[in-house]
Amino acid sequence: MKKLVIVFLILLVSCAESGTGLVDANSSGYIFGEQKVMIGSDKTVEVFKKIDKAWLERDYDAIRNLVAEDARLIFANGDIGEGPEDLIQLIENEYQQSIENNESWAWDSYAFSVKVTPTDDQIANETGEWVLAEFWTEESNIIEWYQIHEEKLISWNQFRRNRK
Repeated sequence: MKKLVIVFLILLVSCAESGTGLVDANSSGYIFGEQKVMIGSDKTVEVFKKIDKAWLERDYDAIRNLVAEDARLIFANGDIGEGPEDLIQLIENEYQQSIENNESWAWDSYAFSVKVTPTDDQIANETGEWVLAEFWTEESNIIEWYQIHEEKLISWNQFRRNRK
């Protein structure tokens, strides 16, 4: 049995060193060059769920705690913001607009987390993990990418399609 364990460990190390090990087995697709996509963690999805809950409840103190001061924010209309205060302004504007248009301030959603395989170049997208979330209401479909590192939002991209 001891010999079998040693042989398994040798094979595991040799596969990892040759680039055909667990990373390749648990990844697919491509991003930049040789980067591939892997499933992320539930921990990252839980951070996203905190952000989503704070957004729905307009809990701006929670948003300030969950969004990095230098977070890069790209809004569906093309505007670019930075940090929690810009995100709070977007949330408040969307909320006020929903009231004016007599729209519901609620949504259905799904989300999952991914991460990229590391490179020697240390590309910015390797920091933390990414959550892809889609939201839908009677009025629109919204797709957002959340880059989360050390339990903080550090980058966010929003895409929107009106349904009406």
